[in-house]
Amino acid sequence: DSWSQADSLSRPRCGHWAFLLPDGRVTVIGGENGTPHQTGEVEIYDPDTNAWSFSAPWAKALKAAAATQLGDGSVLVVGGYRVGYKRDVYRFDWQAGEWTRLGMMHRGRSHHSMCTLLNGNVLVTGGEGAMELAELYDPETNRWSNLMMTGAWRHHHTLPLPGKRAMLIGKEGMLHFDGTEFYRMEPPPEATEHNTARSLIDGKILVCGGESENSKAERRSFVFAPDTLDWTETEPMSEARAWHTATELDDGSILLVGGAGLAGNALASVDRFYPGKSYVR
Repeated sequence: DSWSQADSLSRPRCGHWAFLLPDGRVTVIGGENGTPHQTGEVEIYDPDTNAWSFSAPWAKALKAAAATQLGDGSVLVVGGYRVGYKRDVYRFDWQAGEWTRLGMMHRGRSHHSMCTLLNGNVLVTGGEGAMELAELYDPETNRWSNLMMTGAWRHHHTLPLPGKRAMLIGKEGMLHFDGTEFYRMEPPPEATEHNTARSLIDGKILVCGGESENSKAERRSFVFAPDTLDWTETEPMSEARAWHTATELDDGSILLVGGAGLAGNALASVDRFYPGKSYVR
């Protein structure tokens, strides 16, 4: 496994989202950049040129919202906080460079997590305002349905698994969603919040960084093997980060962008994780 440094963002940010577009580029949306306000800026990274460019901004940017990518490459952004927990839902069309408002969730929430399941539906879990409640969204009908969770969850990460399943990882531990219900599983050796998790090309799961019990950003990374339920620690990232993003590229590598560093400052740095190779600084 190895890392290499890529070109930095035009502006530092943390608490943002990053998604691989159908054309091989990566879009980065929202986040905080050291000011009191949430930024709605959208940047797109081209791995071939190692360069960033701007796209249409998210005009209704909300703090502590969550986002996921739909099957057509568009991005769904839900919830957040501004004088109360929001139920708002927005869709970003990267080809047209347009934002559209969709049907609202049942419960307003912030600091929640969400992912697109492999059957195309979207799972939204926990968050302040709805810590024990999950919701399923059907993009074809534009409708939401409620689900009860096991325990109170916020600041966690949700990762889709084969079928209709998903996995939740955070300071609360680890949950498995089988398509209808939630079950507890063995957590990583060091439970953190504001971490990232991504499936690797070999079927294993990479969990990177996050904040530990003392709210300190971590460099540590772990790999989970679903077949044996074992955790293995990998070489650490180039620097400690939380509130960052992890995006799988076409070659199977994982691009980690920005986040908050040891001092709580927004980072512009980018790491790249190569499964199956030795670590290189």
